[in-house]
Amino acid sequence: MGFSNNNSNKLIIISSQRKTIFDCEDGSITDIDAKFDEKELVAITDMLPDEYTPIAGAYGGQMSHKTLQGERVEISYHDKHIVSGKELQLQQIVFVDRFGAENIIYDNYPSYVCGFSSDGNCFALADDGGVYILRRINN
Repeated sequence: MGFSNNNSNKLIIISSQRKTIFDCEDGSITDIDAKFDEKELVAITDMLPDEYTPIAGAYGGQMSHKTLQGERVEISYHDKHIVSGKELQLQQIVFVDRFGAENIIYDNYPSYVCGFSSDGNCFALADDGGVYILRRINN
């Protein structure tokens, strides 16, 4: 998945089942025809013309872990254990606001990818359970 650089409230989500754009402003999901390059880690679609959208997932790439507003997420791993013959660790993701206050926002088996949109107003996380999106609401 990856946030559009030109329209930061648009999140491209590519899975083996479908390709969509999630609009973080209105919550709509639109099926798209997208092409993606797994080596260059970019996607193109006619819904975001003239843009190569950077994507990241379980097999590479990275979304931004910092915002322009000074927030960030910190990822750590803990509690190694064996599940079905595989050694796994739990992953903890902590949101740190611009004043340094910390809140745990994820503590589970490792997510595939997470990160902020380019304007820092949206955060997305994908794991085995789905895609979770948080959006800043400015009052």
